[in-house]
Amino acid sequence: MSVKINGVVKRVIASYETSGGQRITRIFPTAGQLSEALATKPDGIRIEAQDIGDSVKMDLPAAPLLHALEVRPDALLEWSVNGNGLRIPLNILQGVPKEATVTFGIAAAAGSVSDAGNGAIARARGVPLLPHPVVYSLQANDGSSIDWGRTYATLTVALPESANPDQATAVRIDENGRMRFAPAVFSKDGSPLVTIRSPYNGAYSVLRSDHSFADLNGHWAQKDIVLMANKLLVEGRTQDRFVPDDPISRAEFAAMLMRSLGLDDEPDGSAPFRDVAPGAWYAGAVRAAQQHQLIGGFEDGTFRPEAPITREQMAVMIVRAMEYAGHAPNANGAATRTFADESDIAPWADAAVGRLIGASIIRGLTETKFGPREYVSRAQGAVLLKRMLQAMQFINP
Repeated sequence: MSVKINGVVKRVIASYETSGGQRITRIFPTAGQLSEALATKPDGIRIEAQDIGDSVKMDLPAAPLLHALEVRPDALLEWSVNGNGLRIPLNILQGVPKEATVTFGIAAAAGSVSDAGNGAIARARGVPLLPHPVVYSLQANDGSSIDWGRTYATLTVALPESANPDQATAVRIDENGRMRFAPAVFSKDGSPLVTIRSPYNGAYSVLRSDHSFADLNGHWAQKDIVLMANKLLVEGRTQDRFVPDDPISRAEFAAMLMRSLGLDDEPDGSAPFRDVAPGAWYAGAVRAAQQHQLIGGFEDGTFRPEAPITREQMAVMIVRAMEYAGHAPNANGAATRTFADESDIAPWADAAVGRLIGASIIRGLTETKFGPREYVSRAQGAVLLKRMLQAMQFINP
């Protein structure tokens, strides 16, 4: 079988197997082929295959990949099969033995995984844009999954037709059929394609939805709220009412922030704050957000989950989220700040506020007032998270 390795056509050994009624093509580039390609392009490996089936696994010897990582710590591996692809830094293989084999998989989901994915989309009142989810996997030769850690890999999915990025969203579907937003940008020109950023192996799909809320007609944030609802990032208080001007609580914003980064909640473990009950709806999101250092509590050991979030508290959380995802706002906004209430901004929030102003993510309430301790409405929270996602290229501009 022929594949391209760094643009050069190479013959590789291939085998075929069946799993769960699904035919899988397995290819085996050799250590020599990888080393030869890296000698001419040491910044990484790109392997392309076409017309070899919907489900493909690729076994690669770890030794040449680890050597490439020693030469170039920023080396990448890119693999594409029939338009679907994976681009990931080789540093996720740190700790893998040199004698190991690593297996990359790109497969059309079948059976229960496909049924669970399409069922989850239907429950979300969405329409699937793919016939089956696409499963991306990375395993060691003992069959164990290799954790991507905090690394956001780039996944590409070929779409059968173009999609409106205001209505379409990529989603990750877990083994229980639960669905979460996956950061993604949809192509507007050329072949229909969605580029996903995610730190997880797993099944991914794309859906289209068109949410509406009766109490948003004429509201200044209507367009942004509907977009964020279509991305599964915000929900109404009821099915047809968003209640945009209600304040958003600290727990609600923490949960929205976790969803926006495409991160899982942490359902198990000790309570991170003494006022977060283990059975509270937000406990898993708050626990995970605290573990990822996206949020902090108060000196008395509380999180005050039901308290409305203030603008300066929200600014700190957004900057931490952007730093976590590798997109820290670097702009220095201090010189552009002319608010009369500058001195009211708490010292612990001052830098975050300045950086978000410089990045055009947050603005003053007026030209002369920032209002650091004023509460954030549900509409404002949705708009600010949309700007954050666009600044990180996690959704279309």
